[in-house]
This record gives sequence, structure tokens and C-alpha cells, in this order.
Amino acid sequence: MDKILIAEPIYTAMRPDVYFNRIAFWKSVWANDVAQGFYDARAVVMGPRRAIRDARDLALQMALQNKATHLFFMDDDILVPPHILDVLHRADRAIVGGLIHKDDGTPIVFKEEGDGEVPWLDHPKKGIFECAAVGAGCMLIQTEVLQAIKFRQNWVFNYDKTRRTMDVLFCRQARQLGFGVACWPDIPCVQVQHYPIDR
Repeated sequence: MDKILIAEPIYTAMRPDVYFNRIAFWKSVWANDVAQGFYDARAVVMGPRRAIRDARDLALQMALQNKATHLFFMDDDILVPPHILDVLHRADRAIVGGLIHKDDGTPIVFKEEGDGEVPWLDHPKKGIFECAAVGAGCMLIQTEVLQAIKFRQNWVFNYDKTRRTMDVLFCRQARQLGFGVACWPDIPCVQVQHYPIDR
């Protein structure tokens, strides 16, 4: 049975709409997935006011120390479909994310263009598809990816001097090591609040 660590960094406090969204999420996890033996899930809340990169790296270390097979990130500003974890788990990909739309409607999914990644505005609308990067606000990662990247540097989730998001840089590192990145767009996730990049 797979063992999934579910980590949710909390920046300040959780909005009521996100809180009720999480109730539906956990009800789905326990009723449909854990009860049927698909996987064993454990939750850890990373906060409050912990820098997001610190929270992600701490969750990574916890996943490896506890011999988890997967690490699932949800951010406190993202509304997710109740059954998102089941769908992403069944996709059986090294890295797979739900399609997040920013609060301004822009999708957080990227394609390769030139020497980097650019927002994929005309992405496929149905079925799991390969991409250059997805948002870590709803991302399931097999821990073999974390092990491979962790041995290369101290900070796995970080920004670079160009201020490209840590989500994109993480996916770039994984792809450079031969791991694929995929996105599941059928039921989008929605960002309800945009935080500063240096939170």
C-alpha cells in the first residue's frame, strides 16, 4: 500500500471557503480511498507564517524520513475537487498536478519554449497531459523524485535570481533528471487569494 504525506503550508489563517473545501476533501479521502485500501494518508499542517520554501523543504524531509511513497501538497489559497488525490494517485506519474487557475483566471501550467518555460494558455482541456511544469499548490510527487533532487542541493524548493517560481524550478530539476511532469485539467483547482512571491 502506498503511503502519502499530505502537507498544507498555512501562510496566515485559512479562509472559511478553503476550510469547508478541506472538509469535503478529507471526507472523500477517508471514505473512498483509505477505507478501500488504495493508500494510507497522513496530514501535516506547515505553519503559520513559515516561509513557503521552508515549509516545502520541511515536508520533503518528513516524507523521506517517514518512508512515504508520495508527498501531496495543497496550498491554503487553493480550492480543490474533493476527489483530487484519488485521481492524481491513480495517474501513477512521477509528478502530477491539478490544473490551478490564479485568482485572475490565468492557468498555472507551463510548456517549454526556447530555453525556458512559459505559461501554457491553450493547454489541453481534457485528460492528463505532459507539460513542463505545474503549480505546487496541488501537486502529487513520488518520493523517488525528491530523493534524486535532494542529493543535488540543500534547497529543493527555492527561487532563483530571475524570481521564477519555485514550482517551475522544481519541475525543471525533475525533468533534467529524467522524470516526467503531468497535469490533470478535467476539474480545475481555483486560487482564491494571491500571496506575495516572497512569503
